[in-house]
Amino acid sequence: MLATEGLIELLPNRGARVVRLTLKNVKDTYDLMAALEGLSGELACQHISDAEIAAIRQLHNTMLVHYRNRDLMPYFQVNRQIHESILAASNNDVLQEMYSNLSQRVKRVRYSNR
Repeated sequence: MLATEGLIELLPNRGARVVRLTLKNVKDTYDLMAALEGLSGELACQHISDAEIAAIRQLHNTMLVHYRNRDLMPYFQVNRQIHESILAASNNDVLQEMYSNLSQRVKRVRYSNR
């Protein structure tokens, strides 16, 4: 599973190793994530309910409080919840699966020792 997500590469007769991050790989990953998020937003606009909009608005207000207080980890957690809420409102299971797989790469980039 890690190999299909692009996090490790399988080496014939030698096992596996973590895929080395390159600047191009990071840029390509963020480009694809941006495209998926754009599509997610477009589809969400077609399907989102008033209750979902209200919940996202509340998350946004919470995120602003964390931003003003410079609480980075809670800020990023709420930001992720906003993106995932919009994704859920897209009502597209395949998009959600692809986004989930790609977000594992983004987490690796964001939290790796650079």
